[in-house]
Amino acid sequence: MKPQDAAGSFAEIASVRIELKDTDPLIWREVEVPTSITLKVLHDIVQPTVGWMDYHL
Repeated sequence: MKPQDAAGSFAEIASVRIELKDTDPLIWREVEVPTSITLKVLHDIVQPTVGWMDYHL
């Protein structure tokens, strides 16, 4: 990947819809993120988006 390609991918934005299964009514959130983020960064975005604090019950 060329450096200018990497900079271009940072400028691209994806809209991500997060839905929690088995909820009634359906609980969902929609966030916009750069397409260049890692799964770790996406994890760090999802946690507070749905009100979680990164721990298991």
